[in-house]
Amino acid sequence: MWYKVSEKTPEMGVEIIGYNQDWVDEDFNPNGTRVCFYDDTGWYSAKWNNDQDSYSTVGCMRSGCSEDNCEFSNSCKSKNGPTHWIPMPKMENVEIIEPGRETDKLTKMAKTVYEITDEYSEKNELHCLVLMSDKIGGASFTIGSESAIVKEFKELAKRHDAFKNILNKLKQL
Repeated sequence: MWYKVSEKTPEMGVEIIGYNQDWVDEDFNPNGTRVCFYDDTGWYSAKWNNDQDSYSTVGCMRSGCSEDNCEFSNSCKSKNGPTHWIPMPKMENVEIIEPGRETDKLTKMAKTVYEITDEYSEKNELHCLVLMSDKIGGASFTIGSESAIVKEFKELAKRHDAFKNILNKLKQL
């Protein structure tokens, strides 16, 4: 459900999908949507810059507002922020499963492990790497900080031969 910014604003600093009719560009943004957030200085969004083939951050306070600088003038402030917004979709609802493996035992085990670790992670700081494999393929996921996982893996490689062997095989790839 789309909310009007004038009637309801999202939580400060939280990423949302914003819409503004002024953002519609037939070639580069036909839907008029951008990833946005706002803070105590105003709205910020990611705008496609075709000259550089990249996104640029747009926000009134980003470069200092002045009537001389049209992009950031008071008359342009309304174009920087969305008029409507919706929350970002929750990524935990997205599943990446190989076609044909939806009912495999490995897939079911991986889902169960993910749900348990994700629930634990919400209550505690958890950094988790799960790798599972059977004769057909594998299932894997991470939760938390990848740098914390790497640090722990390196520590384990110093103490356990199995982790040392895996690390050496990874270096050979």
